[in-house]
Order: sequence, then structure tokens, then C-alpha cells
Amino acid sequence: MTDKQDVSDKIESIRTVARDVDSREGRIKALRDQIKQIVESMPEWVAVDDLTQSLKEARENLRVALMNKANYNNLMEKLGNEKSDLKDDEEVLSACLVDYYAVTREHQIELNESGDAREVIVRGKLGKDGKYQPSLFNASIEVNGVPVDQLSIDG
Repeated sequence: MTDKQDVSDKIESIRTVARDVDSREGRIKALRDQIKQIVESMPEWVAVDDLTQSLKEARENLRVALMNKANYNNLMEKLGNEKSDLKDDEEVLSACLVDYYAVTREHQIELNESGDAREVIVRGKLGKDGKYQPSLFNASIEVNGVPVDQLSIDG
């Protein structure tokens, strides 16, 4: 069982760093906006913008022309399927690696009999904001005054 104060300290550390990240992201956005204003106020920007518009038109013409190529469309469909399958495979691999690390605490894994190994990188990130919902699996649930994790089937 993890010490509650240790968990509270870790949560507070995460909250502090998350606030720092949010603050820094805001400052970065403000700086990018200032830089964009400077760039777009220059006469050279007009030339770049005109060329960008011409390029967009040329790309659209190419896209329309490629839509009439059956082989191209077939290949694009196959590419989409392969990318989707790759994403699925990467998610399964990630879950397997997290499970491997949780069990072994090893930071590398041997991939074949010749001893080739790869580093195991376990990463965490915060998702979108939402209401906190405590996990039922981590809660101290008791049945007749006995913690669930200490119950036995035969007694």
C-alpha cells in the first residue's frame, strides 16, 4: 500500500508542474502572435503570400487530376488501410511494453536470440480537462470491515 502523504505530495507536484506548463504555453502563444505580426507587416510577406496562394491552386489542380487515376486511388486506399493497421499495432505494442515494464521494471527488452535489445520508454501525459472520478480499483473498499484486497474466497 502506498503512503497517502507520498501520493498527496506527488499529486501536488503534478499540479504545480501542470500549472507551469499551462503558463509557459500561454507565453509561447503570445510570443508567436507577436512574431507573426512582425512577419506579416513586411512587404516581402506579400510576395510569399501570393506564391503560397498560387501553390495552393496548383495543388488543388493536381488533386483533381489524380482523382481520375484509378491506380492512384487504389494505392491511396491501401496506404490508408496500412496506416490504420500500423496505428493499431503500435497501440498493442505500447500496451505490451507498459505491461512488461510494470512487471519487470526493465528499461530495455531483448528482441531476438542474437541479443539485440531496444530501450523501453514509458511515457505519461495529461489528457483533456474533466471532472475527477476516483478509481474503484484503488479505493479502500471494505466488506464487513475487511478491505476487499484482503478477502479470500475460501474463508
